[in-house]
Amino acid sequence: MATRRNTISIRSDEVEILKQLYLEFRFPSDQYRRRHRELLRFTEAWNGLTNRSDSSGELLHFIITQRKQKKWPTFGGTHHKLASMPDDFLSPREWVILREIYDEMLIPLEMGSDNLAYDDLLAQQLSREFRDRAGRTVYGRLLFCAIMTRRKRGEWSTLPQSREANPNEPRMRPFGDIDSIAS
Repeated sequence: MATRRNTISIRSDEVEILKQLYLEFRFPSDQYRRRHRELLRFTEAWNGLTNRSDSSGELLHFIITQRKQKKWPTFGGTHHKLASMPDDFLSPREWVILREIYDEMLIPLEMGSDNLAYDDLLAQQLSREFRDRAGRTVYGRLLFCAIMTRRKRGEWSTLPQSREANPNEPRMRPFGDIDSIAS
């Protein structure tokens, strides 16, 4: 069953600090999923400035939630560019393994693809499972990016839609933002 992820509470003066820090780092929120070191630096800077102890996942969730509500600053094209992830990032065999893990481990959680990126423990679990099966260590957030790319292209499975309309007929729909789905 899908669960609603709560956004951390940040005072308005701290939100302004977070926005300024975000603009200073110049990495769009979606890029942090693939820029692990920069996300850690950003989180450490934030926690140091505010004397807080927020996780990277909590900060990223807050920022993306604000962005989706049009309450977050943009860069106007002055952000750091990120090359797209090539399909040969994983071998054909590794793509099959990742797909199996996705179907077995992530689909049953009924989490929208955006929310996968906020879960630090799930990223670690995904990385370990991939390493155990593929024999190669790949950072979990990079695997999440690969999953989201395939999912957004329509190449991979979707979450089952709520069966309230017709409980006897399973229906499929693309992932949505888990925060917009009623629990």
